Amino acid sequence: MSGMKDTATSASGAHVSTTRRGRRLPYCLMLTATLLGAAILHKDDGARFPQPKTRSNSQWAQLYASLPMSFEANRGQTDPNVNFLSRGQGYTLFLTGNQAVLTLRNSSSSSRQKPPATSTEALRLQLLGANTHATVSGADELPGKANYFLGNDPKQWRTDIPTYAKVRYHNVYPGVDLVYYGEQGGKLEYDFVVAPGADAGAIALEFAAEGHTALRITPEGDLVVKLHGGEARFQKPVLYQEAQARVRGKTPGIRGLKPSAENRLPVEGHYALDSQNHVHFVVGAYDHHRPLVIDPVLIYATYIGGTGGDIGYAIAVNSTGSIPYEAYIAGYTGSSNFPTTSGAAYTASGGDGDCFVSEINNAGTTLIFSSYLGGSGIDACTALSLSSTGTIFVTGYTASTNFPVKAPTGIGTSLPFQQIYGGGTDDAFITEFAATGDTLVYSTYLGGSGLDEGNGIASDSSGNAYVTGFTQSSNFPVTSGAFQPSLNGSENAFITKMNSEGETLLYSTYLGGSRTDQGQSIQIDNASTPDMYVAGYTFSPDFPTVSPIQPSLGGQANAFVAELNGAGTALTFSTFLGGAEVDEAYGLALDSSNNIYVAGTTTSTNFPTTSGAFQTALNGPEDAFVAKLNAGGASLAYSTYLGGSGTDEGYAIAVSSSGNAFVTGLTESSDFPTANPVQAVLGGSTTSLQDCGATSSGTPIICPDAFITQLNSTGTALVYSTYLGGSGYDTGHAITLDNT
Repeated sequence: MSGMKDTATSASGAHVSTTRRGRRLPYCLMLTATLLGAAILHKDDGARFPQPKTRSNSQWAQLYASLPMSFEANRGQTDPNVNFLSRGQGYTLFLTGNQAVLTLRNSSSSSRQKPPATSTEALRLQLLGANTHATVSGADELPGKANYFLGNDPKQWRTDIPTYAKVRYHNVYPGVDLVYYGEQGGKLEYDFVVAPGADAGAIALEFAAEGHTALRITPEGDLVVKLHGGEARFQKPVLYQEAQARVRGKTPGIRGLKPSAENRLPVEGHYALDSQNHVHFVVGAYDHHRPLVIDPVLIYATYIGGTGGDIGYAIAVNSTGSIPYEAYIAGYTGSSNFPTTSGAAYTASGGDGDCFVSEINNAGTTLIFSSYLGGSGIDACTALSLSSTGTIFVTGYTASTNFPVKAPTGIGTSLPFQQIYGGGTDDAFITEFAATGDTLVYSTYLGGSGLDEGNGIASDSSGNAYVTGFTQSSNFPVTSGAFQPSLNGSENAFITKMNSEGETLLYSTYLGGSRTDQGQSIQIDNASTPDMYVAGYTFSPDFPTVSPIQPSLGGQANAFVAELNGAGTALTFSTFLGGAEVDEAYGLALDSSNNIYVAGTTTSTNFPTTSGAFQTALNGPEDAFVAKLNAGGASLAYSTYLGGSGTDEGYAIAVSSSGNAFVTGLTESSDFPTANPVQAVLGGSTTSLQDCGATSSGTPIICPDAFITQLNSTGTALVYSTYLGGSGYDTGHAITLDNT
């Protein structure tokens, strides 16, 4: 984790580093769902929403993955040579006059709160001898819009950008149209629609990437383009004609993604390479009096790590009143800059990655909006909160000196609290979006001259925002009378309350001891002046405690749970929670009685558990834990391990009105405890498990799955528990519940 300086040594002498999540391989599908084709948004009217119904987070995730690709018209959000662009998991696609440029991101490693290290490679598909002035248009316009808040010049922000299910190029060759469409999950399709009497032999393609581009045709007829980070594979083309001509002169491949298979007459055809490594289509006999469709499919997920680079860190559900349930997701997406050096690697100079905030409709079929937030550096949203009025608060970190800043027009000074980047590697930030996602209510930096990152956010009924994270800045903004006015060690947690206008700190304080401390999650109670509840972890033996369940540091690092009074001047309680090794809290939830639920990870064999708890012993090198503290932190209502014989980590927790705890995270255990599972085995099947790399000692790392577990209200039994994942790397980062 960024900023984490302390390491620990286990009782056996094995080195344990709190940056161990840095070894993780690319993320595939989060419980929060990764970006899901971010810029493709479909605005829907209320009449088209189905009636409210229960939908689990696993169902939300599956629905996200099934959304189709869609395309934004270029309205100044990228290079002027681009006509349309599409963004999704591990890729950005740019369509210019005679090229399709696909930037593929290869993710090497990642941590829970940091995006994976990525390299980006551009693959260019050029139409040789084509009409460079072909008319291009969007087809099947979608009802949603895309919004870009990039940089600190509002004149450069772009909102209400139209999106389309397909893009059509007219007469790229005489009588030949080209239609692009596809799926978010890893398939780009482009149909050449050959009019009656036109010559399909005129089509010629050139593929170019960095340096020498090696092409080959497999025995199965697939075209493989070798890249530095892996390969892009174009499946053997499908050629067909419709069995019956469409009415009113409509040609195939225009309406809908493609005609149904029942209406097709197959035509023989395959790829061919000429002496210059150009690609042609060899077409068998067909009826030249009717249109012909040539349909290649690019499986860009075969690029190693191609599904990485886009991470969902936070999820919330709007389930108030009679509004159908809608899910909101925030996270990080790789850069969408157009690669400007022809034939070379990704070299554009703009942002290295941006925040995204997206909303999906109740049916899980449509993205209502997706908005991007960032500057010229890396920007990531790590937490999200919905206000009672539907506005959306996000926090995270930014390395951009031109991050968008704004205060509400006509309110107070009309200046955000902190307009200028504080310095160091990152600053935290607080941003409030309007409910529609197309307007910034306010946006401000939050940080000093060192490293500062926001990890958790909450909001109250008055529109005030509460943020926790960590800081290495000795000049982090604090308020007069704050509980802890100065940095105590190399890195402390912070707790900050921002007023509803984003221009004044109502309070802000450090929280920590003489070593490393991080706040990971924050919640508030329902008091008129709410108390703040924070969970995280600390390496500091002198971390401040008040009326603690556990008064001293039990090992190298322990989780902590603390409650700060409504004025931000004193701790109501604060306690360590852990054993003799490394214990970290990541998730925090409150019930209506202000009982406190915490989830995290532990490597301690003596983590504090309670009698009768579901699992009272460590079952592997690292287990998740789930603990319930009685209101006021007076005692442990229950505390349990949760895990199998492999590595298991708890990242987020939610609680129902009946007091049942819902937990998500990751597991590498083939014997993770399950009950009434949707998916009963690790990896999605009983086949051999996929190797996701190796530890420093060479021990293979099994690709983890996400898990979703519901504990009963006493912590003694599982209501249900299930794996959620496939053969690759899957992890749950966040979890939320709707009213049912």
